Amino acid sequence: MSDLPQDRLEPAPPFTFTGVDFIGLFIIKEGRKELKRYGVIFTCLVSRSIQLEAANSLETDSFIHCLQRFIARRGTVQEIRCDNGTDFIGTRNELNKAWSDLNQNKIQNKLLYMNIDWKLNPPMASHMGVVWERQIRTIRKVLSALFFHHGTRLDDELFRTLLCEVEYIVNSRPITTCSDDPDDMEPLSPSKILHMKSPKRWKREYIVNLQQRPKWNKQQRNTLEGDIVLLKDENTPRLHWPLARVTEVLPDSRGVMRSVKLRTQSSELHRPVSKLVLLLPKEDQVL
Repeated sequence: MSDLPQDRLEPAPPFTFTGVDFIGLFIIKEGRKELKRYGVIFTCLVSRSIQLEAANSLETDSFIHCLQRFIARRGTVQEIRCDNGTDFIGTRNELNKAWSDLNQNKIQNKLLYMNIDWKLNPPMASHMGVVWERQIRTIRKVLSALFFHHGTRLDDELFRTLLCEVEYIVNSRPITTCSDDPDDMEPLSPSKILHMKSPKRWKREYIVNLQQRPKWNKQQRNTLEGDIVLLKDENTPRLHWPLARVTEVLPDSRGVMRSVKLRTQSSELHRPVSKLVLLLPKEDQVL
């Protein structure tokens, strides 16, 4: 198991290191017309706080407007991470297409002007973004309760108000536990960190319990350039998984290979090593 990224452990102002994701689709009413709306989730990797912005479309310009509003409210942001669109499946096909259609160069140029790093996780590596992916389920649970009281026929103003309500509720959730002592202080929540009310508690209670390692404690063989592998695909039978050769390995800061570049019969891919099944190591191949 790899170490947690440094940007999740480093004491920093809220949203200095941020993950971003889409949520949607929502249908709102404007007179007799029905319009599509989406939510953009910004997650602080340090405090687990969120900020929700409403997007009128899945186009690049609309996403950049959400980024600008987020940065204008939260101040300096050093790094923004997101998943590649190929991680999305099922009911999120529309969001999948949105990530694919976003003009990455345009976004990177805009953030470069603001001195912000834009980092993409490898395709099919949703586990690398679980810190912000997990927020989607929490947000949907809160939204379902609010929709029960307000109905699903929203206008634009009510939709944006509900997003603010969701943001407040999610940021009030506990991220640590209390003891059984009735005099014990209340648990730490992202909102307390967000308003800088409990920075010492973040170090003392949250960080020390952040990563437990119940498995993957032994060092495994590193994937090497030239290895022959099978590429896992949960949507197809194993007999149809494509054969590939590793053409480049991408180590982390400790020298452990976390993702690789592959060549299959028809394409070149970038995948995490968790999606590979080693068939023939490079050293066992007969030249």
